[in-house]
Amino acid sequence: MQLPLFLTTALLLCSSGAFASTIEKRQNNAELAYCIKPINIPKCISARNHANEATLQAQRAYTPDQLHNGRGDAFRHCYWNARMTIDMGGAQAKIFGDLHEMVPGQPQNERNMDLANNAMGVIVGQQTGSRGYEWARQVCMNLANTGRLTTLK
Repeated sequence: MQLPLFLTTALLLCSSGAFASTIEKRQNNAELAYCIKPINIPKCISARNHANEATLQAQRAYTPDQLHNGRGDAFRHCYWNARMTIDMGGAQAKIFGDLHEMVPGQPQNERNMDLANNAMGVIVGQQTGSRGYEWARQVCMNLANTGRLTTLK
């Protein structure tokens, strides 16, 4: 299958590989449909970069058993949405967070957990102001470690 010209061009221009990671297997159909539109490509690259950083920070701070439905997972969703809110505003962060949870077959309790933590991340991001990503990371970490984010474990 041949990629549309704008996708081929975008892939060639993004030597960092950020766009390629935006359209790979980690995205569901709703995210792909949103990100395939040329006007959304820069936002999708940014959202993926923020997701990658939130994942990295969660992996550094939490044990593997906490990275799915535990405190690490809750932190990751909070921090990802806080970073997106700082970068592109709460409304856009909510769009990406909601799209990410549109996975057929995902258990409803997991979806509810993720959406609740996404919403907390938007709030954290809105309160961050000029304090930046590190402040947001610390707030989300504190919320996760004190049981104020939603978990299933």
